[in-house]
Amino acid sequence: MKYIVLSVTMLLSTALAAASGTQLPHENTVGGQRVEGNVIIYDKELRRSCSLQPIAGVNEVYRFGSGKTCTSLPSDEAYYFKIDGVPSAVLVTFYDSPDCSSDVGNFAFMVRTTQSPTTLNEILLSDAHEKPAGTILGPGLRLEWKTGSGQVGGKLSCVRIEH
Repeated sequence: MKYIVLSVTMLLSTALAAASGTQLPHENTVGGQRVEGNVIIYDKELRRSCSLQPIAGVNEVYRFGSGKTCTSLPSDEAYYFKIDGVPSAVLVTFYDSPDCSSDVGNFAFMVRTTQSPTTLNEILLSDAHEKPAGTILGPGLRLEWKTGSGQVGGKLSCVRIEH
């Protein structure tokens, strides 16, 4: 009897969500692939932003200034990032290099979400980069590694998200 009640409850929840226009978390898709949460990049004044969506099972590269990634926030104008509803074990790597290479440019660093979902307010890219590897940047977010010692704020050119 418990299983019938549970099945009916799930069916009713799905029907109510569909009728109200609410999208269930597992139904959020882009190109048929499941999207979970957002990595949001902001300019210095927190006025312009770019929302990058982790896609399940995909290693996605976002090149700023390419005309495909966030035309409202070109290369070398980002200062902050925010994690919003991202599941555990997602890797986000920030690069000065336009080709997402850690061998070129002022900096590169990777963060990993460690709880599901992870949601944090805006973090200065430069603040994250100046911490030692292994530092917990906030609940559910750890700095995995970093390279470089040059300017970070206003130099972001590429982001890689691995989910």
